[in-house]
Amino acid sequence: ISAGAIIAFGTDEIWMAPGSKIGDAMPIMMSPFGTPAEMPEGIEEKAVSYVAALIRTTAQRKGHDPLLAEKMVRREIEYKIGDEVISPSNQLLTLTNLEAERIVGKDEKELRPLLSKGTVQDIDALFKTIGLEGAKIVRFEVSFAETLARYIELLSVLFLAGGLLCLYIEFKTPGFGLPGICGILLLAIWFWGHHIAGLAGYGEIILFVIGFLLVLVEIFFIPGFGFVGVGGFILILLSIIMAMVEHYPGGSWSPPSLQLQNAIMNLGISVILAGGGIYVVARYLPKTPVFQHIMLNKQLSHEEGYVASDGQKTLIGMEGIAATPLRPSGIGEFASGRRLDVISRSDFINAGESIVIVEIQGPRTIVETTKKKV
Repeated sequence: ISAGAIIAFGTDEIWMAPGSKIGDAMPIMMSPFGTPAEMPEGIEEKAVSYVAALIRTTAQRKGHDPLLAEKMVRREIEYKIGDEVISPSNQLLTLTNLEAERIVGKDEKELRPLLSKGTVQDIDALFKTIGLEGAKIVRFEVSFAETLARYIELLSVLFLAGGLLCLYIEFKTPGFGLPGICGILLLAIWFWGHHIAGLAGYGEIILFVIGFLLVLVEIFFIPGFGFVGVGGFILILLSIIMAMVEHYPGGSWSPPSLQLQNAIMNLGISVILAGGGIYVVARYLPKTPVFQHIMLNKQLSHEEGYVASDGQKTLIGMEGIAATPLRPSGIGEFASGRRLDVISRSDFINAGESIVIVEIQGPRTIVETTKKKV
């Protein structure tokens, strides 16, 4: 059926199994949801015309009836032998194994099977019938990895959304732990599935890794968020979209519009799902006992030496030490054990380095290092 019928016409002889069918090879267009979609009239004729020519040429080259082959693609033509109408107009031709092997012809001299040479039970029976009994059979089968990759591709939206969500949780927690491992693992599985499926090549994976590294550099080594981080995010998005569209050797770099739409739609769904997960995590996860053990969740009370920085102009010039790494924000400890939320003006400052308050901007206490280690 469908493309299988076209392939069958490329063989020297057609044999069929009991209960099998051949035909119905008209091209169709699939929607983004995997269901058939109606093609515009001009596009449909263009596709049908090409496939009809393809199946005619294939049939002619192997000695099959080209008109019968074309009837499996075009419904509007009529196919008959002599005065017998085999398939009327407005109906695609599809034959059972018995219909395909029945004898037809205008007269006794032209009698022949309609299409199939006969019906055989299996491949061994076929080889015995055509005199190739004992011949070596080489089977091409879908491997376990390819089967697994197909399921990963079907669930790609969930893998991508889960990976983005886990990486968000990792960035919001100190150190590197289980969320980061899970995020990297989910994204690695996502890329592996698309790579095995023939969509993602090494180029897309390299682009993603470069983009991810640029984002890490922006977060941990460059104060603020600028061109490096933006460039990293662009490379990540580009690599994800490129990994979801097909690339053919020698083909154009620009993907087909329908594939590009599907890729952008899948990415959008993943981002929405990840956004919903981030909302749930930000709202409910900090309240869980497990999360409170890995987050700074201490109340900064005046009795414990913490003071608000808003409007404290007298703090300018006060020296202290960085109680935590300032990347660029953190906690500074000053005279009498007073601890303030501070922000480094430029460079990242390691814990234990001497700092001085240089500016107060509303609730922000800005410090610089004095290059002394305590």
